[in-house]
Amino acid sequence: MDSIETQPVVHLSVRALAESVHRRGGLGKPVYGGLSSQDGIRLHRLCFKALAEAFSPDQIKPEVTLSGQIQLDGFTLQIGGRCDAVAILPQSVCLFEFKSFSGSPSKLPPEGEPLHWAQVKLYAHLYLTERSDLDQLDLSLIYVSDNSQTHVKHIMTCSRSLLSDFFIQTCRQYLLFATDILRGESLRHQSGIDLSFPFSQLREGQKSFMQAVIQSTRTGQPLMVAAPTGI
Repeated sequence: MDSIETQPVVHLSVRALAESVHRRGGLGKPVYGGLSSQDGIRLHRLCFKALAEAFSPDQIKPEVTLSGQIQLDGFTLQIGGRCDAVAILPQSVCLFEFKSFSGSPSKLPPEGEPLHWAQVKLYAHLYLTERSDLDQLDLSLIYVSDNSQTHVKHIMTCSRSLLSDFFIQTCRQYLLFATDILRGESLRHQSGIDLSFPFSQLREGQKSFMQAVIQSTRTGQPLMVAAPTGI
């Protein structure tokens, strides 16, 4: 087993992790797809405004940044993201995830989309790693309509052990299919570091060309190169 210091570190957002493992269904566009980012931001603000009116300012926190890591199967997964809102109440704590949709609420899954529940459960586990005093969390999934601003709310309560098991299992399932990709990327990176120039000396123009390639790689800018066979 590799030590933690030598394990490859994989940085992953909560949303990407949830979508990689828990996305299901056909190719048809869901009712919560197809909205612009501007529409999504606007509807999220409407959701938080409603929460702000329901709770006192010291109880509700928007856009809570969460992060954590786990060592599994020779990799260190560094996972992070921002939960839409957290309400800290005298007797409980509730995490909120907002999702916008278009069309009729009747087209939504009756208990909420499992992918969206997966996302909020992952956030909940990360939140609990910072709150050793809590044994459970309330999770709330709120859908808001782009057409009518109608809210559809779902809520569940999850224990610390359930959320921990869900987090570990999700990470393990991610590595089942991602390990070959991650190891391939690591091998590609190391082979580039170990690569040596195959000739005893540079020809005219090769040094400046190599410098331009390195600079382009570092900055991410396109590089146009003229060669005898064309550009």
